[in-house]
This record gives sequence, C-alpha cells and structure tokens, in this order.
Amino acid sequence: FNHKLRENGFRLYCTWKTQCSYFPKKTVGKLFRYGYGNGYWNLISLKDNYASMQLFHYMPFFFVIAIIASLLLSIAGLLSLNPELRILAWLLPSLLVLHLGIGTLAALQVMVRNRYLGAVWLPFVFLGFHTAYGCGTLMALLTGACIAKTKSSSRPNPQAS
Repeated sequence: FNHKLRENGFRLYCTWKTQCSYFPKKTVGKLFRYGYGNGYWNLISLKDNYASMQLFHYMPFFFVIAIIASLLLSIAGLLSLNPELRILAWLLPSLLVLHLGIGTLAALQVMVRNRYLGAVWLPFVFLGFHTAYGCGTLMALLTGACIAKTKSSSRPNPQAS
C-alpha cells in the first residue's frame, strides 16, 4: 500500500492524529503461521512488483538459509576426522546463541519498560517467528509460488486459494 501511494506521487508522514487498531494473534502458533504466510507472500510480491519489496523483507529467509548451512557445516565438523575442522561444529550453536542473545536484549528493554516478566519468553518467540517467516519464503521459492492470473485481470483470484 505504501509503495502504491509513493508511486502515485503521494508522500507519507507520521502524525499523532493517525489511529489504527491492532489485533494481535491469540496464540504463538497462530503468530508463527502468520509469519510463515507473510514470508510466503513476500516472494510472490517480489515477482509481481519487485519495487514494493525491500531487502529487510528477506532477512528471515537469509537467516533460515544460514541455519541450514550452519547445520550442515556443524554436522560435517562433528563427523570430520580432521581436528581443525571440528570448530565447524560450533557454527549452528553460535548462530542460535547470537539470535537469542540479541532477542534477550530486546526482551530486557520490554521487561524494564513495561514491568512485564512474561517478556522473558520473547527471545524464543522472535526466533520462532523469524524462522517461520524465512521458511515461508523458502517454501514459496521451492514451490515456484506465484499469483494465479485470470483472463480478465492481473489481480489475484481469491477462489484459487
């Protein structure tokens, strides 16, 4: 939507007069399914209108690729007879500790600002959401996902879903 506004010569600006309603997902599982769907549709949006997407939309995809690559390299390091290659076994744990560590810093900010101890779970929620989001993009890539074109319109067909 923002891209369409800018494309038609409009400018976006923030104002305190703007209001919106936010409807959070009721369960963590639904949040992860939402993330998966967003990741899946990001690739379709890229194919349909590449200018509407930015690099940050694909960071969870790169994160999932890094997880897969570090998993394979970690297994190779564990199975290696060469002691110098055993350091590869630490790639996956290091990646996960880094993500959880940064998530913990964000959770601490929320915990202090909102005085909410439940924020202790946020690093795991962040990790799960980013992984689900990235897996959605990966699945869209692997399945060749695209918008079903109709004869009369280039818009998505809701009946095709």
